[in-house]
Amino acid sequence: MKEIYYNPSELTQQQLTLFETNIKEDRNDEDLLTQVILDLGLELNLKIEEKEIKEKKIFFVEDNLLAAYFGESINEEIINEIIKCNPLRIVFREIAFKKDANRFNIEEQLKKDYQI
Repeated sequence: MKEIYYNPSELTQQQLTLFETNIKEDRNDEDLLTQVILDLGLELNLKIEEKEIKEKKIFFVEDNLLAAYFGESINEEIINEIIKCNPLRIVFREIAFKKDANRFNIEEQLKKDYQI
């Protein structure tokens, strides 16, 4: 993750694009997956499988312990295909949702499907 420590009063309007993503530019999907695994308190020696769903690269950790997608766009069809795999946890980059409403709709769908 980027180290972002700015005083809001020192920022200009043009600098706001610095906050579009908090991921360092030189990081790849495997780096992000490793960070998610560590953040969740999981072990790094778990089996990781990469599957293609609707032309998107989805990581599955230890079969269905975790599904992760780090692309910059996702749609409901792909999410439904991921849900069919019945993962215990699902992780997406927030930037994958073009609108906040899309993210909220998916969150509600997951709550319903997983009875959270």
